Amino acid sequence: MLIISSLNSVMLNLINKEQQTTVRIIDQPLIINAGPGTGKTKTLVAKILYLINGKHYKPSSILALTFTKKAAEEIHARIRDGAKSQDLKGIFTGTFHAFGLKVLEEFDNGQNKEIKIVENAEQKKIIKKIASEKDVKETALLISNYKNSNYTNQTDKQSEIKQLVDMYNQELKKQGLIDYDDLLLNTLTLIRQSKNVKEALQNRFKYILIDEFQDTNKIQYEILRELVTKDGKAGIAGTAEIGICVIGDPLQSIYGFRGARGGVFDDFKKELDE
Repeated sequence: MLIISSLNSVMLNLINKEQQTTVRIIDQPLIINAGPGTGKTKTLVAKILYLINGKHYKPSSILALTFTKKAAEEIHARIRDGAKSQDLKGIFTGTFHAFGLKVLEEFDNGQNKEIKIVENAEQKKIIKKIASEKDVKETALLISNYKNSNYTNQTDKQSEIKQLVDMYNQELKKQGLIDYDDLLLNTLTLIRQSKNVKEALQNRFKYILIDEFQDTNKIQYEILRELVTKDGKAGIAGTAEIGICVIGDPLQSIYGFRGARGGVFDDFKKELDE
């Protein structure tokens, strides 16, 4: 069996036959529905090792995204342990925000300006300045959700929210700062508006894996679409040149309060069926 010659015996012992079958599927978009304790991280790591050892993908052509720095570090450590002494130079395991920062620093920083992300303390000061009578935490969440909807969130208070967000953005701009939501928005805008950047990223990354996919918000999903969709071909399954695997539990979303959508799995399946 191909996977046996492509994974070391230690990794084989960590995953069951069903997971081994999942690991071998790389020629079509793949959704893995897996709840807590089902070995989804083991499967993700095994799949990455299989891509490198079994299918001879360059480590630098693999993009593995998750939602916390701790989770990303754990995945990278497991890959490193499974690969033994193999060179993993260039493989990217990180959060969407870390990926966005990497893209902006590489492709959108021609003037060598440092990208400065606002700290929590400074963000609170700004919010207190523009909305002194409002709860800081609640206002920060309101601003974040509005940005994560790509400024299309339709509510009865839309004009009020937009005004608040505009004032907040102006204060950030005065100080030469961006927030984490801007990091993703700027990344999406750059990839959409620059054909050269999009092509460079698509030429670099040939397989994309998303862990905890249920926590993906609208902007992150759109970034993913841009990475795997060729011009003139609609949908997240618009190209066979870039493999994609999403893993998660549709019933569990930790970051729902930050704009993650419980229906993201349904959106993905719908696009695959089109």
